[in-house]
Amino acid sequence: MIQAAERNAVSLRANDGVAVNQCDFDLTGMTATQSTVGAFSAVSIVEGARGFKVISASVPLKAASTVPSFSLCLADPIGTISYAGAPGSGLYVWDVELATGLESLSASANAPELIGATIVATTLATPEGSAGAADPYWGGALVYLSTDNATYAQIGKISGPSRQGVLTASAPAPTGSNPDVANAISVDLAGSGGALASGTAADARNGVTLCIVDHELFSYQTATLTAANAYALTYLERGLYGSVASSHNVNAPFARLDDAIFKYPLPAAFVGMPVYLKFPSFNIFGASVQDLSTCAVYTYTPVGSGISGPVAQALGVGAALDYGSAASGVNESDDFGVASDPYVITIDLGLASA
Repeated sequence: MIQAAERNAVSLRANDGVAVNQCDFDLTGMTATQSTVGAFSAVSIVEGARGFKVISASVPLKAASTVPSFSLCLADPIGTISYAGAPGSGLYVWDVELATGLESLSASANAPELIGATIVATTLATPEGSAGAADPYWGGALVYLSTDNATYAQIGKISGPSRQGVLTASAPAPTGSNPDVANAISVDLAGSGGALASGTAADARNGVTLCIVDHELFSYQTATLTAANAYALTYLERGLYGSVASSHNVNAPFARLDDAIFKYPLPAAFVGMPVYLKFPSFNIFGASVQDLSTCAVYTYTPVGSGISGPVAQALGVGAALDYGSAASGVNESDDFGVASDPYVITIDLGLASA
C-alpha cells in the first residue's frame, strides 16, 4: 500500500530467474504499465483507505530454483528509477506483503536506486500520536485482561479512536443546581483528532452528550469550536449518575462517552480486586497487530457493590414488596452497596400520591 507524498509514482521490480522485470505505477493517474509486456501475469492498482493505493503484481518464476526478489523504486519521472529530490521526500509505504510468505521487503538507503534519499521512521506513535497529534493510521486495539499480570485473555476489541483529550483551562465546581450556565469546560482533543457537536437542552438533561472529566460525569448542550480540535462546552448538567460535581485542573483527562468507548460487563467477583489490562494496537487496515509482550500494563481496581441485592433489584423493576404482618420477620435484606461507591444507582419509587 502506497500513498503519494512529494513523489507520485513508484516502480516495482521483480527478478523471475532470467531477467529483472519492471512495472510502473502512477499513483495519481491510477495506471500500471509493464516495461516488458507479459512479464507479470497480473498487475493492479486500486484505491485503499485514507489516501493509500493498493498495488499488486504476480511474477511467474522461469527457473525452479530461483528465490524471488522484489524491489520498490521511487520513480521521477514515471518509467525511471532515478531519484533526485530533497532527502526525506518520497512516498509513504505501508504493510508490504509477499504472497510466498518467505521473504520480507525492506527498504535500504544504500540501494542504487535510492541514492540521495533518506529513509526515516514516522514520528507518529500508536495510538496517542506524537506531541499530542493523533496518528491517522491507528485503526484500533484489542483488549486483554488478566487477574495476575501473567496470563491474559482477550475480552474485546476497540474499532477506532474515542474522542478523548485534556482540559485546557481549570473548571470550577458549580455553585448552584443544574444546569450550570455560569461555567464552561474547555477541552483539547488533538491527541485523538476528535470533534464534538452541539445538542439541545433536552440532550444535556437526558445525558445524550455524556462526558467524563476526572471522576465527574456531565453532559452539555453547546460545543463551541475555539481552535483545531478544541472546544468550550457550555450549559452543563453536572454531577450526573451519582458522581460528584467538583473543580478540575488544567490537563485533567476528558472523554466523550459514546459508542466508541469499549464496555465490558465486569464480573461481581472482580470488585475490589486489581485487574491488569493491555491494548495491542493495529493499523487502519486491521493488520500489524502489536505484540502483546511489548504492550504497556494498566492496573485498575474496580470499586462498587458489584451487584444489586434482592430488594434493590425488585425496586428497580417496580415489583411489589409485601413482607406480611409486623409480627413476622423480614427474610430478605439489602445493603444497597457501600458508602464509598463513586456512582450511585437511583431507584425511583414513584409519586407519594400513587
